[in-house]
Amino acid sequence: MSIIKNEIVYTGKDINMKFSLDSINNNMGQQQSLIDSVTTYTTESVNPIIDIEARRFKYDVNLPPTTLSFYFNRSGFYTNSFSTGFTNTMTLNSFFILDFYDSFDTYSQNKIFRTYLTKIGNVPQYNINDSNIQFNVWYIPQSHLKSLSNISTGYTKFSFYDASTGVISAFYNYNNRNLVTNEKMFFKTELNAVNKSWRMITDSFPSIIAYEFPNNNNIYSDRINNTINTVPVNKPNYPSKFIFDYKTQTYVDIVI
Repeated sequence: MSIIKNEIVYTGKDINMKFSLDSINNNMGQQQSLIDSVTTYTTESVNPIIDIEARRFKYDVNLPPTTLSFYFNRSGFYTNSFSTGFTNTMTLNSFFILDFYDSFDTYSQNKIFRTYLTKIGNVPQYNINDSNIQFNVWYIPQSHLKSLSNISTGYTKFSFYDASTGVISAFYNYNNRNLVTNEKMFFKTELNAVNKSWRMITDSFPSIIAYEFPNNNNIYSDRINNTINTVPVNKPNYPSKFIFDYKTQTYVDIVI
């Protein structure tokens, strides 16, 4: 809810003020809260945001039909589905996060870009050859492309924000499940600067499979969630009565 405060200087004369009252319950004020939060945390960040020029890369059309599947951990069992009771509202507010790095070494890597994938559908399995879905198109910073050869390698990591729990889940590359190094979390990815395309290199190709780390006993997942900053979104609590009585300073029912 947006509140505007003004100071009025008394000049010795009557002052007429016009303002409106309504009971429209909408999202006015929510955007201001988000802007304030983003501005605050951006200012406190180590690296300032730079408006960058990017190039549009699409999944390599010369490859066979490819599926990207996410498996969620449910009490030790994995399922290729969202949680039970995942409503349309939760679907609209949940999203996958794609982070692309120049290395899988978390101590020395540089993050090249991040993409939020909001159109998650009803099942976490996607045909990434389909040009109509968000997973197909990536926007690669031009500054990164200038330092690369025609074909270069990077590493992709996936995570998921669940609106029903407010928790971010980290995923690992199922083909790397037996590794004990940081490479377990990443999908080796090839960028082709000539035809502006990308592809992931996995042993299970054309299937690309990501498994969720259990949140209850994974230090890495806990570290991610400790970095989440919540933004309070408030709305007016309108009275059940309809008329304001200036004598009693309360709301009363309409008397006809």
